Amino acid sequence: MPQSVLNHIASILCDQVPIDYHDQIADAFTRLFPSAKSLFLERVGTEAVLTVPRPKSVILRVTEDNKQPVIVKMARAHKMATEVDRFRKYIEGYLKGHFHPSISNPVILWDLGGAIYITLGSSEGTIFSKYYIDASITDIEHSLTRFFRETWSSLYAGAKKYENISLFKEYCKAWGEEWYERVCKFRAPDPQKVMKNELPDGLIPIDPIAWFKENFGTEAAEDKSITDNTAIAVTHGDLHGDNLLVDENRNAWVIDFERSGEGHILQDFVELEGDIINRLISSSDNLPSFYQLCIYVTQNTELQELNDGAQITDPDVKKSIQTISLLRKLAREISGISDARQYLLGLLFNTLFRATIISDSARQPRQYRALMLASIICHRLDHWNEPWPPEEWRDI
Repeated sequence: MPQSVLNHIASILCDQVPIDYHDQIADAFTRLFPSAKSLFLERVGTEAVLTVPRPKSVILRVTEDNKQPVIVKMARAHKMATEVDRFRKYIEGYLKGHFHPSISNPVILWDLGGAIYITLGSSEGTIFSKYYIDASITDIEHSLTRFFRETWSSLYAGAKKYENISLFKEYCKAWGEEWYERVCKFRAPDPQKVMKNELPDGLIPIDPIAWFKENFGTEAAEDKSITDNTAIAVTHGDLHGDNLLVDENRNAWVIDFERSGEGHILQDFVELEGDIINRLISSSDNLPSFYQLCIYVTQNTELQELNDGAQITDPDVKKSIQTISLLRKLAREISGISDARQYLLGLLFNTLFRATIISDSARQPRQYRALMLASIICHRLDHWNEPWPPEEWRDI
């Protein structure tokens, strides 16, 4: 096995790269493919798309001898064990159609684990992160519609209705309490710095971290995420563009079930939308275009398609709006929820989750944009029944 492959896997799965760790990696592949004479390994994805913050797993396409390729995930042992347990409890046997994986031959060693994802459909294709950039909106619509309406639909169909439930607590269950603690400890940069001092005089944006602490968790006087009518269903729990794969026939299927389980029925839609806005859209470096997108996605008080955005000139923003509009249409159709406030709360939580986990200085511009989106969502939630955007914002 090439040393470069060992180095790549070890550099992601542990903070440092101890030499003897490589023995476990080689041992895992030997156990995953006990009869192989040769293995050809390819990374799934592309360097053109920045990966999600702090990846803790490695996804590879592996070809054994002359067989069809399969997808292999490797992660730390406890994470891999959790994934296998959750897959068997919540996913295995419940998904519809042919375009979803089964986990074969999981291997759990003392520090590291691995498993083979075998699909009943095609194993060729690419991650959605790259597909989103390269594909037409028609192809994207085909892939996402089929995934949500068919593949995952049986899990959403089992949703349970709830009244007077805290969405904040539901997302804490999904992500663990540590994300709340991390957000509370995060020191946000000055909002004017985030906006690069391009805001008009007198317009001071909300500090989203302070707003978050005032309205959720132990420091809050009241929980502003209490919802009168929502639903809990089995969700993927980590649906970003690197966990969603699309084959050459536009069929989408998912991997990575470590966080799968019961959660807010809108969570999968929110997480994929958050990934598009905060990571996949290249216009995030263009402040006016990104600001325009933030205003656009916060406009509706009902969960519904966005209007066609005829006035949008940036093609990257236009494509993202079309994709987000589709996600919201599917979210309402599948969940039956019409309250856009629930959706924006989920988007706020996901955006702050992302913004506060990024520590690499090279990612600082993306972090600033995430905080900008969070600030605008906070302002929208505080002015829910007022015209949007505020009059004084319309000439920005």
